[in-house]
Amino acid sequence: MRRLAVVALSMSAAALSATPAAAQEEAAVRLVLVDQTPFATESDPFEVRVRAANGSSTRYEDLSLAVTVWSAARTRSDYAQVLDQGPLSPLGIKVFPIRGALGPGATRSFDAEWERLAFLVARNENALYPVTIELRSADARLAEIRSSLVFVIEPILAPLDVAACFVLDAPVRLRADGTLLDTELVEQILPGGRLDVIVGALEDTDAPTTIAVSPLLLEVLADMRDGFRVAAGPSAEERPADDPAAAAAGTLLDRIGEIARRTATTELVALPYASPSVPSIVEAGMDEDLEVQIGRGRQVVESLLGVAPSHTIFRPPSSALSEASLDELAEILSEDGTTEALLVDADVFRSPPQFPITPHGAAQVAGGSLTAVTPDPVVEGRTEAAAQDPALAGVWTLGELSAIYFERPSIPRGVAVVFGEGDRPPGRFLRVFLDGLEVRSGVRWLRGVKATRVAVGQPPPDDPTEPRELQEASRAPGFSPAMVAGLERGRADVTALASMANESPLLDQLRRGLLLAESRYLAGHEPDRLALIGSVRTAVATELEKIHPPLASSITLTSQGGIIPVTLRNDAGYPVNVRLTLRSTRLSFVGGPTRTVELERPIQQFVFPVRAQTTGRFPVRVEVATPGGVSIGSSRIVVRSTAYNRVALLVTIGAALFLALWWGRRLLSRRKA
Repeated sequence: MRRLAVVALSMSAAALSATPAAAQEEAAVRLVLVDQTPFATESDPFEVRVRAANGSSTRYEDLSLAVTVWSAARTRSDYAQVLDQGPLSPLGIKVFPIRGALGPGATRSFDAEWERLAFLVARNENALYPVTIELRSADARLAEIRSSLVFVIEPILAPLDVAACFVLDAPVRLRADGTLLDTELVEQILPGGRLDVIVGALEDTDAPTTIAVSPLLLEVLADMRDGFRVAAGPSAEERPADDPAAAAAGTLLDRIGEIARRTATTELVALPYASPSVPSIVEAGMDEDLEVQIGRGRQVVESLLGVAPSHTIFRPPSSALSEASLDELAEILSEDGTTEALLVDADVFRSPPQFPITPHGAAQVAGGSLTAVTPDPVVEGRTEAAAQDPALAGVWTLGELSAIYFERPSIPRGVAVVFGEGDRPPGRFLRVFLDGLEVRSGVRWLRGVKATRVAVGQPPPDDPTEPRELQEASRAPGFSPAMVAGLERGRADVTALASMANESPLLDQLRRGLLLAESRYLAGHEPDRLALIGSVRTAVATELEKIHPPLASSITLTSQGGIIPVTLRNDAGYPVNVRLTLRSTRLSFVGGPTRTVELERPIQQFVFPVRAQTTGRFPVRVEVATPGGVSIGSSRIVVRSTAYNRVALLVTIGAALFLALWWGRRLLSRRKA
């Protein structure tokens, strides 16, 4: 959507301008569309409401609105030409007199209602008609709006399925202590902010929609409602629970939850937990982290909103993909057996070449293993013009969709419109657009649906079905070598702690810290990323230091067999498992020198049966480690053995017997002599 902004805005400027001769007059008086019925029937009138602002010092009197309906736009190129250059061949015109004047600097609103368009009834066809709305003073045109309407007189056979998709995400940048690094999120949630506007439009519509929600955003909103901190230079600014932003955070979370629970009309999609760049993670060789991000994201969304998100469709954060990451993503998503579709922006995959009819809004990608819901780029370009005249841009967008419908009015097809992470559609635009997708029996040529319906819909037989290829990869900057190395060490540390205390309440927070460091919103904030990883490693080291090996001591073995007592102290406050090893070359350990023990109490003693190999005084090294082998600490116990050595005793006895025999023989020899 973003790459088309310049084209769309240039078209919007052309649509609002009239002939060059009238340019000066139009600069003096600006006409903006306030509201318009997007269709008319034999019994439903065409209604329009506009607002005029006089920026000149001239007073205009004898005012009127002239509404003209022009020849049908039969193709999408006809429709584009009408908006760009103006329509030709009028079919009918009606002038509505206006009482009063438009004074210098004044702003007024005007209404017009064309009760019965008999000339369209006589044509007896459904069609898309360009419309112009002129504000006149006597015979002089002051300003003009180019719009359109659909006239319906025959039953609609196959409405065009339109999936309106919204990404509810925002830059969430956190320090290790939970402090927001900037106020961008705050600005988006306050009244009039991007998220507030989008959620408000979703609340007001009955049209089916698809919302892709950031799990981290939901968590932060839940935390902010109780008060939060925002970085302000080297310090942090405290925002209490009664701060307007804190109140807005809690309210917005509740509002999103209400929308998500309207399961009949809302399709809920969970983004990966911290909105990482999929290409960055895959290129760093951290495929397992991507799986964790996806799984945790779905769990958090379900926990906070009370609704299980869809497992059939996936949104890559910021629609960023590359060839390598697309293949890896297809493999990961296929493991759950249900995810079959991707929700992407219009500029991600190449459109089929030289195809005169708008293709179905879904296409095969990743060698056919996934289906991508691929928005129409021209439709998304119309939405980009919304900032200039929101209501008019809404009508233009509905008109572009109508032009797609009239290409093949009897063949079922679908198309998607995606409002991504950086899009800021005005509320008035969204209300006009979504109102046009609400189902009304008998006259709906556009039908709002969930994105999954477009993904599983079957394209017409002559639509191109070959897999689509990626455009130039869209992605966030990759991870630095220091970042990758830090993440590897951090994961190893957390794994070591998990082997020791799998139920530790701290583990989830530590794993979360590593995932936060992978957020694409921290691209360009390398010190903050490394600080998050560093805080995880420090926390693990602190926990390991709470397990103390025995104090240096000495014991005495008074016999060949005996026991060595080992006393460990656990200051962690929760049970842990450790590997305890005794090492000595002068002792044999009955049952082995190593065992895994559970420390359930603050102080706990364990005994090792031993057999002394010799007498004397010698050290025994005591090593404490995690079950995975990460060292926690060590100490020394001095053993003094006073037991006789069996071999030495036998030698002594043998020597004594030998001496006794030898002396006995000498005595006998002397007596004989």
